[in-house]
Amino acid sequence: MGLSECVRQALCSYANTKTESARRNATGVSFNRLSLLLAVLIKHAKLKLFMQDVFVNVTAGIQLKETSSDLAIAVAVASSYIDHTIPSDMVFVGEIGLGGELRRSPYMEKRLVEAAKFGFKRAVVPAGDLPKSVIKGLKIFPCATLLDALYQVAPKEAWRNKKGRADREEEVE
Repeated sequence: MGLSECVRQALCSYANTKTESARRNATGVSFNRLSLLLAVLIKHAKLKLFMQDVFVNVTAGIQLKETSSDLAIAVAVASSYIDHTIPSDMVFVGEIGLGGELRRSPYMEKRLVEAAKFGFKRAVVPAGDLPKSVIKGLKIFPCATLLDALYQVAPKEAWRNKKGRADREEEVE
């Protein structure tokens, strides 16, 4: 199964936490894994996701069982929260530890070769998991932490604000 057939989608929307708890919905990924990734985003990226309904969907009916998709899921959630589109030519591969560090994933070089075949031009990967050879057409962005990876998607200023669109809308009301 190719990368283009396994799109990860995320949606964050303001939860009225005065009357109900924030909802979490995971389709195609373990609910427990999603909860862990949200906790890491709250702690290390300082995103106020505890006030957000969060929905994650892996398309094509795929059930992700390995942790190499952690980074892609976390970036999708974080990007939705700040309302910033992920560039369509970027791919994210790596496990995320509880400390926000990016960890190696098995078969990284094979994954990146496959990503290049599907037209991805940029790959964000754990700093300690670089391919041994150059992959034609693919620029590698090694990152040590989740926050480093988020800075590849949007400038630091976007993350420093740390308020999702829904939070800003609530302030206007």
